[in-house]
Amino acid sequence: VGGQSLALSGGTPVVAGATTNMTITRVTTNSIVNPLVVSLSSDDSSIVGVPASVTIPGGQSNTTFVVTGVAPDAS
Repeated sequence: VGGQSLALSGGTPVVAGATTNMTITRVTTNSIVNPLVVSLSSDDSSIVGVPASVTIPGGQSNTTFVVTGVAPDAS
């Protein structure tokens, strides 16, 4: 998106079965009137889970989402 970038902040190291909150912020010189849908993914979803997407509401510069530590399989 032209003139816009995203920044992640917050969160603590997450262990299996625990959660932490992260904040995603749009850094822009453009208007923030419209909502912004951001797709998320984990490099290794067997360790850390994130929502498929989050929406930064129109008129707001950020939103918070939950990151979940995935419990290992009990094999």
